[in-house]
Amino acid sequence: MRRLFALLTLAVASCPAVACINDSELPGHEREFRSSYQADRKPAELSPSILQQYGPGTAATVGGVLLVGAGVITFRRLTARG
Repeated sequence: MRRLFALLTLAVASCPAVACINDSELPGHEREFRSSYQADRKPAELSPSILQQYGPGTAATVGGVLLVGAGVITFRRLTARG
């Protein structure tokens, strides 16, 4: 029963990938999109967002906190046993 549930979950999760694989966009459409997108951009829109400014530092900090927390939990479990 667990295997069936796992297979069904995997099948449902992979459905969006099928839509990406069947992409049949023509090269002309891509060229038109790029030209219209670049024409609409203004230099004022190039300012970095808050996520671009603080995202990497925040991710590194959270990762470090999680790593230290995992180390503390592991150390406490090892000392409790022995």
